Amino acid sequence: VSQSRYDLASDTRFGELVKVQADGGLVVVSNRGKEYLFGVELEISNKELDRYKSKLSAYYLTNHVEGILYVCGEQRITDVLVAADREVRGERNSILYFTLEKNALESQGGITFANGKEHAIEFS
Repeated sequence: VSQSRYDLASDTRFGELVKVQADGGLVVVSNRGKEYLFGVELEISNKELDRYKSKLSAYYLTNHVEGILYVCGEQRITDVLVAADREVRGERNSILYFTLEKNALESQGGITFANGKEHAIEFS
C-alpha cells in the first residue's frame, strides 16, 4: 500500500498510516485470521535525530499500527533510529523493526526485520 492513495485515509486500517505519512503499509494476517498493520519506511539517507524522533512519536500515538518496518540504506541509519526510538518510547515496548537495504535486495526467500535484541519478524 502506498501513501499516495488518498482513498486510503478513509479506511480505518490505513488512515493512521496516511496521517503519519508512511512510505507504505503492510497488513499481515495470522494463522488465526487476526490482522496486524505495519508501517513501511524506506530510509536511504541519514537524517537528524530530531526528525526520526518526530516520525516515531507519530507512530507511537497511533491506535492500530503494530509496528514500523524500516528498510535502511546503511547501518548508521539504524543506529540513529534505535537511539531515537529509545528516547521516544520511554517504558513502552519498541514497535521499531529494521533491516538493511542490501539484505532485503539480496534476500532469497525471506527478509528478517530486527528489533534490537528483543524480537525479530521474518517474512518468507
